[in-house]
Amino acid sequence: MKKLTTFIVICLLLFSVNRANADLTLTAVDGDWSNPVGPGTSITGNVTTIDGVGVGYGNGLQDQIRWGNTAEKSGLGFTGSASPSLNVVIGSAFEIGQLAHFNNPIPTGSELKSVDLTVDLDFLDVAGTKSFTFNLLIDETPNSTGTSPADDDIISFPGSYPTEMFDIGGTLYTLQLLGFGSNSSGLLNKFQSPEGGTNDTLLWGRITEPVPVPGALLLGMLGLSVAGVKLRKHA
Repeated sequence: MKKLTTFIVICLLLFSVNRANADLTLTAVDGDWSNPVGPGTSITGNVTTIDGVGVGYGNGLQDQIRWGNTAEKSGLGFTGSASPSLNVVIGSAFEIGQLAHFNNPIPTGSELKSVDLTVDLDFLDVAGTKSFTFNLLIDETPNSTGTSPADDDIISFPGSYPTEMFDIGGTLYTLQLLGFGSNSSGLLNKFQSPEGGTNDTLLWGRITEPVPVPGALLLGMLGLSVAGVKLRKHA
């Protein structure tokens, strides 16, 4: 019985290690803006979305949402990282995309307080797009001092970092947002954007997977082995 139990545990550990070292190939990342919230939504034509603006990062196509009852509106833009493909190591940080903030002076009452960003991920040899929606808070600070960082606008996540789960080939993965930053070390949960220009940062995430064989299944397998031993003894 001890030998059988040890054999099962070793097999499960080896299987878990092999799966944990697996990589995914990300072939496309795209973003869409939706659900704007704030006083600016009550003004006709104040909030607009623009798809496919040419940029020099990632897939080269930035999706924007703009607001503010002025010629030069404030806004946010998202550009996906994969161009044309990106190797994602399970358990390691990777670039989801670039977040840009267009920080222009706008009239009070035309601002937004939050907006949803939906990120679409396509993986090699995986049917269908995996979509994840995250909420971003927008703090349009009053430009009362004429200095940075006092007048910086702030883009942040509400509360803790959100996570999303998805299935690929029967394996359950989790996408975690890690924060903003130019690299994967020292990431922050907010993006401070100085007034009067376009500022950008990278959005980082990590894909993890749970133990492929749940503990309940392991206990069930051990239970069956015990029952088998008892039956043999009874016979």
